[in-house]
Amino acid sequence: MCATLFDRISSQNPKNDKGEPVDSGELEEGEEASYNDCHLVFKTLCKFAKKEVTDPDKEIEIKSKILSLELILEIVGDLPIKNEYFIYNDIKPYLCSSLSQTIFFPFFNNSTKIFSHSLSIFVALARNFRKYLKTEISVFFGILMQLLQCASSSIQHKWLILRSLSSVLKCPQVLVDIFVNYDCDIDAKDLFGLVVETLARISQSPADSDPLTTPPQWNSVKSLALEGLIDICNSLVEFCNEIHMTPPSDIMNQKDDLMAKPVMVLPKVFEKFKARKNKKSILEKGKNLFKLNPKLGLKFLQENSIIQNTPESIAEFLRYSKGLDRVKTGEYLGDKRNLPVLHSYVDNHFDFSAKQIDIALREFLQWFRLPGEAQQIDRMMETFALRYYQDNQNQKNAFASTDAVYLLSFAIIMLATDHHNPMVIQKIRASEWKKHLIEAQQQFDPQVLDEIYDRVSAEPLRLLDDPVMSLRTNFLNERQRQTVFAQESVLIMKQAVLSIKAAKRTREKFYQINEVHIVHLIFEECWGSILAAFSVILESGENMNMLNYCLAGFKAAIRLSCIFSLDTQKDTFIRALTKSTSLIDNLHELQEKHFVAIKELIKISSIDGNYLGDSWLMVLRCISQLERMHISGSSFKADTGLGDVPQKQLTEEVNRKNAALVAERIRESDIDLVFSQTSKKLYSYAVIDIAKSLCELSKEELGLKPPRTFSLQKVVELSIENMHRSQEFWGAMWNLLGEHFSFAVSLQNKRVVTFAINALKQLCLKFLEDERLASYSFQQTFFKPFEVVANIKSRTLREYIVEILCAMVQARSYHIQSGWKSVLCVLAKQSSVSISEKIVGRSFGMLETSSNELFQMISPNYFNDLIMALTQYACKSKGGEFPLKAIKLIRNCAEKLAKGEVVPLIQEETTIPRLRFLGDSKQHLDLWLSVIYNLVKIVNMAPADKRVKALKVLFRILHTHGSSFDRNMWRYIFNEALSHLLDNVKGLSVFGVTNLEELPIVAENNDWLMTTCFKALHEIDILYEKFFDQIDFLLPDILTLFASCIVSDNETLSAFGIATYDTIISSNCLRFKEDNWAQICNSVTVILKQNLPHI
Repeated sequence: MCATLFDRISSQNPKNDKGEPVDSGELEEGEEASYNDCHLVFKTLCKFAKKEVTDPDKEIEIKSKILSLELILEIVGDLPIKNEYFIYNDIKPYLCSSLSQTIFFPFFNNSTKIFSHSLSIFVALARNFRKYLKTEISVFFGILMQLLQCASSSIQHKWLILRSLSSVLKCPQVLVDIFVNYDCDIDAKDLFGLVVETLARISQSPADSDPLTTPPQWNSVKSLALEGLIDICNSLVEFCNEIHMTPPSDIMNQKDDLMAKPVMVLPKVFEKFKARKNKKSILEKGKNLFKLNPKLGLKFLQENSIIQNTPESIAEFLRYSKGLDRVKTGEYLGDKRNLPVLHSYVDNHFDFSAKQIDIALREFLQWFRLPGEAQQIDRMMETFALRYYQDNQNQKNAFASTDAVYLLSFAIIMLATDHHNPMVIQKIRASEWKKHLIEAQQQFDPQVLDEIYDRVSAEPLRLLDDPVMSLRTNFLNERQRQTVFAQESVLIMKQAVLSIKAAKRTREKFYQINEVHIVHLIFEECWGSILAAFSVILESGENMNMLNYCLAGFKAAIRLSCIFSLDTQKDTFIRALTKSTSLIDNLHELQEKHFVAIKELIKISSIDGNYLGDSWLMVLRCISQLERMHISGSSFKADTGLGDVPQKQLTEEVNRKNAALVAERIRESDIDLVFSQTSKKLYSYAVIDIAKSLCELSKEELGLKPPRTFSLQKVVELSIENMHRSQEFWGAMWNLLGEHFSFAVSLQNKRVVTFAINALKQLCLKFLEDERLASYSFQQTFFKPFEVVANIKSRTLREYIVEILCAMVQARSYHIQSGWKSVLCVLAKQSSVSISEKIVGRSFGMLETSSNELFQMISPNYFNDLIMALTQYACKSKGGEFPLKAIKLIRNCAEKLAKGEVVPLIQEETTIPRLRFLGDSKQHLDLWLSVIYNLVKIVNMAPADKRVKALKVLFRILHTHGSSFDRNMWRYIFNEALSHLLDNVKGLSVFGVTNLEELPIVAENNDWLMTTCFKALHEIDILYEKFFDQIDFLLPDILTLFASCIVSDNETLSAFGIATYDTIISSNCLRFKEDNWAQICNSVTVILKQNLPHI
């Protein structure tokens, strides 16, 4: 019947023209009848619910109370009432008032139904009517938190409250609304923060916190508190699930992949409430400073524009700020330096009109505590007396003067102190108190004094926000606790009723936010308390149910940290979780809770791997330790006992037993899960995060004694498992891997270097198998470590690296592209090895194969590298046949270049028959210049037989192909190459050699002059004569070269210079023009000037 009746108004929501709920007089006839029926029923139920039970033995009174609450619960809990008129005119004034009293109803005959139903009604109000009952919800939450924290409430109270509170905490929207409307409201109490702190405090409390409660009973309360924290985390996760990135089960389609974590754009509503929360945080910090030093606190608030530096602004702050320290407020107002603030405080914020003086004084003193100094009290009471006198001077029976008000006010304070101070045994009687006052001031009305005496004796002068719940824990028995609870409940109930009456029929702004990013702000505020609770339980707890709850909370908290990129919070939670595994600092025997934490850590890395970022390092460090213990534990039995062992052997025995337990409890597949399966399901940027952390961990492991190679091998496995990813991924990946492998192969430990080389070989071969990957342009990066290891002194390792490289080239040459640069560099470096002809021979053999059979794969991008590598072998003083073969190979490369096998050639119309040019003249120039320059280098640096051969090849190439060179190319060839043929004898530093004595020609100078120098000068003469039309412009440069020989102190070189000078003039005299003769004359003049004796 109740449901049928109230269903008639459940969807009605009558409003006036302004959109506000209408009054009963504005309802239409049919609506008014429906409402009146519901109103009378609901009002009656509320009255029955709060009706006092005169005799606990009368079951009818208890049952009627329970029935009323059950019917009310059906109305507000099950029916979808949306009628705002009914809510504001019935639920707010009647139900909230009734609930504030029934919630303190004592337990009769161990019956908890009344309290349970009251809590259920509160839950229904919080879930269904919170936007209409902002103040009431705050009051009820405050009551419940006091009951949870106080010692006088029983274990049943706490257990029932926590169980009912769970229904609220499991509703994500309710939590968000509470935070937005209370914690972000500068005038409201931080309800969300209060709930979190209370639950965290209870969950961390020791089992003997309540001496009248058994440990199992208290543990059940702690478990419920912990569940509440987990409910909060899970609700927040549920609220923001839509922005949690869940990648496909196996990212094979590169279109679904991500190379960078999406940047979260926070909406304006987030910034709005964040600004509010920041302002409130500043205010709270100012209040805390005020508690230490009022002057500093007010200055801080003024600097942050919370208040102004005026008496009016300060007074308003002191009067209306909730949670302000009332003792410091009294001290500040009593200071004579703050008299303007005191006057503004009293004059602008109190109205004592038509109020009894004790009621006005009670209102005045509820906002601060009177200071201890008599002068300060006197100053404040004078201000009060003046204000009270001014407000009531026109009232009937008004006081004659401010002095009379002042006198009676002091008398009331003394009376309250006398009656409510437990140290005062003999209380003053009413007659004595009146007698003293009437003697001092004849006009006082005795009847008024009697009324004042009765009111003050009945209730002390109390601060408005004085805590009334007991913090004592030394109750002798349950009966004593119930007595204290009953006394304190009355005081709380009075406060609650006053607060609810003040909010009656008021409509407060209530925000209902659906924007998920608000969770970012919520979690930033509560994560510290949650972490503290979880950490304490994980570290010291033994109850597996609570430990499992705690780990579920860690999972949810880490998820929230990851979703909103809260790196500090994420790292802290993961660090706490890794610590709870006992793998990092393994000083104690592993227990069940440690294995549960280990498995949860692996599960979190699998689920939230996309978000872990740098935190992967902590996860992988645990996995590495797990693998180490798993391997070492395979040879031990899990039931190995410690026995009686010396202290020095204790740690070793613990480690052995832990290793055996790990081998038994953890499967090897679980350890490899991250690398074999999890990485495939992650986005590319997350895989790079794993690789980065593995490289960092590998550096730590390689520095151990003895070194470990676990992470180094896992880097390879991780790479192989993700071969399907994009070019962009592998570009970033190889930047990491190349640097790390270069570090690994540069270590002094031979075993580590060998392992690193093999790992690199395994990865490179796998990489080159994939045609798609082979076409990428960063092969040089993963071949780079081979260049580093090519400089190692160990003969064995150098032989090994050469064999590996040669095998890779032979097996995968068709897939090598940019890697040729590193391959040729490594082969070239082996030319300087004097300890092993085997290394030199194997390297040169591979280089010869590359020049002949693999030439098309190398050119044109790495043609210059090939020429430079051959040059290294040609310059060897002791190389057997390799130097001459190298020179021959250079000549072959020049021939292939001329035939267009390196870059294509085009035919150009010219007067010279069959003259061909390259399509790209710059590329043409660079390639030819590399050949000519390196041959000149060999001529200058190689031993006699090799330099003669090189000189012969050099000029044969120029004679054969010089007709294809344009004037610009000839200029570069002469200036950048041929002009350096005589640098050695001219005393110049050439080709990077700074000490001329290192050059082989110094010891055989005369032979070099006879066999090489003269030949070179003569060949230049022939070139000039042969290609006169193309290179006639080089005459000044050639003459300068010959002149440098003529003026030399070496007579032989000077003679060669004169002979070639004469030859070039005599051979080309008929073709010289006037400009040429002028150049010759200038050159001769310079020679003569340099050879004149200095007088």
